[in-house]
Amino acid sequence: MFEQQLMKLLLNKTFYDNNKGHLSKSLFTNGTGAFLDTVQKAHEEYDSDLSMEEVKALHIEKYNPALSETAKESFELLCSKISGAPEPNDDIAGDVIKSMYIKDIGHKLALLGTEAWNSSDNSKLLEAKTLLDKMSETSVSSSKYTYVTDDVFELFAEINKTAKWQFNLETLGRRVNGIGPGTLTLIFGRPEVGKTAFWVNMIAGPGGFLDQGAEVHCICNEEPASGPKGRMMLSRSNITSDSVKDEKEDTEEIKKEKRTKLIEMQKVWRPVMPQLHIPDDVVDWDINALDEYAATNKPDILVVDQLDKVGIHGTFSRTDEKLRAIYTGAREIAKRRDCTVVAMSQASAEADGRYEVSFSMMENSRTGKAAEADLIIGVGKSDAVDSEDRSRGICISKNKISGWHGTIGVTIDPQTSRYTV
Repeated sequence: MFEQQLMKLLLNKTFYDNNKGHLSKSLFTNGTGAFLDTVQKAHEEYDSDLSMEEVKALHIEKYNPALSETAKESFELLCSKISGAPEPNDDIAGDVIKSMYIKDIGHKLALLGTEAWNSSDNSKLLEAKTLLDKMSETSVSSSKYTYVTDDVFELFAEINKTAKWQFNLETLGRRVNGIGPGTLTLIFGRPEVGKTAFWVNMIAGPGGFLDQGAEVHCICNEEPASGPKGRMMLSRSNITSDSVKDEKEDTEEIKKEKRTKLIEMQKVWRPVMPQLHIPDDVVDWDINALDEYAATNKPDILVVDQLDKVGIHGTFSRTDEKLRAIYTGAREIAKRRDCTVVAMSQASAEADGRYEVSFSMMENSRTGKAAEADLIIGVGKSDAVDSEDRSRGICISKNKISGWHGTIGVTIDPQTSRYTV
């Protein structure tokens, strides 16, 4: 009965085209194989839907003109039954055809394997290979394909999502626009140059991603997570780290002042507190754990400090190959989970004392890391004698978002983890 329902759906050209790679006369019994044969010939010859009357006429008059009267009556009876059969759901019918096809191929492979076992006939294995190649060509994937819209409003709304989250450094925001879902941003620099302060300010500083309403999740495997979270509180409240740091020589009066500062910080932090999430004990996480976390928690922005220290399964002959696999995984997480991934990386010794740094100076990387990124931001510092020099170069060496490349001069305040232009 269900075979007749499938035959009815196959009169529709679109349904036929979507499933023709899985159709075979051997799948059907009770005369429906002959009906299918006519439908297949007709669809290949005529690019349109078919009516039952057209199928009957083609089968009897064109494709099988020598049919006996008994055969004609039998086919007309089958057509009548198919016409009266209820029409099933397209998706269910497609899945049933696919399942029948896979079982049929499996049965044929089993027979060929048995014959090869019993006869040691290599030709049977070659037949099996041909059958598998044919199956590969028709594909048994359950994937449903979607295509890019032709609607200009929808198209540019999608493009504009790439810059959904705006940078809170005015000069940087004007030249790079911002970052958005499906993108991977890399931030790199030498140790102690201000990488962490840069992303902390970007997230929690005035006008940062938290102020814009983003749900931000931070994976901190470089240092205890309490450090970056505390710095975000400092950046948002514009309170210096020294003003709340406990010292042995603090008097009761000073302790009271520091407590007042902490209360003020808590008050400023409270409005955005629900938006920031920093899991603890992430040192041993690999790229699969990162993907699972993103799938479960659905962040708008996922910060990874540092991405190089995320593990990955597999054997790699060189460090740069391993790192490229990790960065490819991070890029896939951004696309698959529809989030923005912001990853930290170290710069090589070549970047020491450089105000302007490019992605070629990233540690243990040839082009692997850079190839996966949409935006690469280097944080540079000149080799000045003055250790208190707070000037930094924010260097854009790859930019698939707006296309702008260059260096922006900024000033860091290490005490509040803020950057200003």
